[in-house]
Amino acid sequence: MKAKLDEISLLLVMTDGSDTIGVEALAALLGELKDCLAKSELPPDIAQSVAALIAKQPTIPGPEFVSQVSAFVSQFQAFLENVGSVTFAPKKQTDAERGDNFDSSFLAEFLEKHTLMLDEFEGDLAEFRFKETPTTEEVADIRQFARKYLHNIKGDAGSIGLRGIEHVTHILEDVSETLEITSLIDSLLSYREWLRGAFQALTKGSPFPESSTDFEKRLQLIGAAATVSQTISAASPSSPVAPVASGNEEIPATYTISVEKDLFSEFRSEAEDHLTNVEALLLDKGAQIEGSDVDTVFRGVHSLKGASSYFNLVEMNKTSHDLENILDQARSGKRTFDSALASLVLTWVDLQKSFMKSANNAFGNNGLVTSIPQSVEFLHRVRAYGRAEQVRVETPVPVEVEASASKTEEIEVREVIGEKVGVKTFVKVDTVRLDRLIESIGEMVIYSSMLIRSCREHLGDNEHVIQTTDQVEKFSRELQDIGMSMRLDPIRGLFQKMSRLVWDMSRRLKKDIQFNMRGEDTELDRTVIEKLADPLMHMVRNALDHGIEDPEERARKGKSRKGNIELSAAHAGGSIIVTIVDDGRGLDPEKLIKKAKERGVISPDAVLTREEAFQLIFAPGLSTAQAVTDISGRGVGMDVVRNNIQSMRGQIRIESEVNIGTTFTIELPLTLAIIDGVETIVGNERFIFPTLSVLEFMNPEPEMFSRTVGRGETFYFRGNFLPVYRLGRLFELEAKSNDSRHGIVVIADCGKEHVALVVDDIIGSCQTVIKRLGDLFPESHGVAGCAIMPNGDIGLILDVRSLVQLARRDYVPTLKENSGENQHGAVFH
Repeated sequence: MKAKLDEISLLLVMTDGSDTIGVEALAALLGELKDCLAKSELPPDIAQSVAALIAKQPTIPGPEFVSQVSAFVSQFQAFLENVGSVTFAPKKQTDAERGDNFDSSFLAEFLEKHTLMLDEFEGDLAEFRFKETPTTEEVADIRQFARKYLHNIKGDAGSIGLRGIEHVTHILEDVSETLEITSLIDSLLSYREWLRGAFQALTKGSPFPESSTDFEKRLQLIGAAATVSQTISAASPSSPVAPVASGNEEIPATYTISVEKDLFSEFRSEAEDHLTNVEALLLDKGAQIEGSDVDTVFRGVHSLKGASSYFNLVEMNKTSHDLENILDQARSGKRTFDSALASLVLTWVDLQKSFMKSANNAFGNNGLVTSIPQSVEFLHRVRAYGRAEQVRVETPVPVEVEASASKTEEIEVREVIGEKVGVKTFVKVDTVRLDRLIESIGEMVIYSSMLIRSCREHLGDNEHVIQTTDQVEKFSRELQDIGMSMRLDPIRGLFQKMSRLVWDMSRRLKKDIQFNMRGEDTELDRTVIEKLADPLMHMVRNALDHGIEDPEERARKGKSRKGNIELSAAHAGGSIIVTIVDDGRGLDPEKLIKKAKERGVISPDAVLTREEAFQLIFAPGLSTAQAVTDISGRGVGMDVVRNNIQSMRGQIRIESEVNIGTTFTIELPLTLAIIDGVETIVGNERFIFPTLSVLEFMNPEPEMFSRTVGRGETFYFRGNFLPVYRLGRLFELEAKSNDSRHGIVVIADCGKEHVALVVDDIIGSCQTVIKRLGDLFPESHGVAGCAIMPNGDIGLILDVRSLVQLARRDYVPTLKENSGENQHGAVFH
């Protein structure tokens, strides 16, 4: 016995569950161990535990199987060393306590959420308890609060299989409908204490200090329990297939929702998380979901159904209820989760988003909501699907196998109880306060830099001062990094929206598309994510509509009929790189140049490089589409894409090959609150160039400058003549750079072309917090903002693109644009 256990332990060290061969070998060794146990005098519960593990092997992921076998081996070894110290088969619990469908993967999330809510629940109840003469309004408020809390935790507990908590909470919720809330306060506080003990037990992996049955008896709620138990049993997954709603009830044309806006904000946030998870799962796996994936979809629908009833969101509640019935049949194995059901769930996701928008708008209309026709249409679709779909007939199972399954349920629960759960703690913080905190951190970093510079200049000989300033500088940067990390969010949510866009559009366009995402966990400033949404949508939509060919055209070209689009994100230095790649027809530079000349976008004699030709797709009114559709092709959108990206201090590059595909690469700063730049000086003023705009610095020779009739001053750079713009003249400063014998040339990318900007000198790289110029300078074209420099001076952060547009009015009058911008030659006074 010991030798076989050592053999299993050795294999556990050699495999992590990712290889099928290792998992199957482990299951085979367990089979040999079971045979040994059958011949031994050890308790039969141990052999039953091994049999249950073997039965679970084909149904759970390899790493999870290895983890469970490892836990069993540890228990068994402890048992052999000290017989009787480890119990393999706990006392049989009631169905309400045991939780036949317990899902440990969502336990941590459940405990994190409801531990925080439990404190709020206790605080409000205790405050109400000490009111001598509560008003009618206060009684109504506490009643509504208690009902909402009970309904919320009941739904969440039931959705992950915590039947004991669900059972007790359902009883209290039912009793609160008939009894005065004032008479239930003590019972609710006792419930809170019992629940806290249950949470602590679940966290530690130990049994409840008091079972749900004992707690019911202590509260003398047995009478109510009988009625509610029947209700729970009727709705349990083990009951016969739940009938689909008859459809006799209709959604009212108008209805009034609860106008508790703060609570609704919390609900909306949780609902959006559920919808995002469900949508992402379906888009990733389609109709190929089963087991725990079906449970995940069911949980999302069930949670929204339960919480929506509190706010009287009639449409959300009824559509979720009808869909939940279908999903309950699918997760219990009595119905197949097919593509039609996947489509129904995605339609449900879209509807819930519409319902939340309607509810949000209703706060300004005394809570009055006007229902939408799609609600009734969806109910008819769900009910028609329920009637038409054939319920799958299960293969009969031998009696002895059924007995093993029963044992498996008990062992699963014991293993869950035997594991500790890592629970994170959270604090709710208003985003306004968070932004103010981050802004204050930025200010502190600026002033600490000023202090550090002064100390080093005036007390540079004092070793203690230098060491201290080094520590302060290090701490300031760490604090700034922590503050900025609080603004960061994964880009996953935005990518999932694009995934849904591809799903919907590919069906409309009748194109078979393989959509892949990489780097979804890449984090960047939430403001950047919000501003990136529209440009990304335009680019993905264009790739689908006229980038990817029709299946027939792809087949004629020798390509796979299925098109491919890949969206990826990654960090590169201090920037975020987002790429959109398709294997479509690609861009033909010659055709682009020809069309641009026909449309007057460029002059007839213009000569463009390949890269410059690709940039033409961003010109207003120029489209590569062969025909205008209701999706794209009118020549609007791509110019907006470039403008939006440039407004975020980013840039976009294009690589393409005809009939091979196109790659768009977007480079953006991680955050819009802090800028990485290069500090320069002109006269007595400081100017900061964004790092992403700078290509090169040059110390020029006088002969590199020349003047062209009608086109102003130019600078010779690698075979090209670049337009020259001197910051001293633009800002009307007494600068050395106004003399061609002095100055440093900054070769900058302004989007459409490269330009030469002349400054007096370069001070060095810097990272600084961007400040608004304020209302005194509402039209400061060419300037993106300002920054407080370490020496206390104010530095202007340049917007190279708009600066060059404004400068052209002085240097090249023939290219004057009627953009409505300030017509002054100087940018800033």
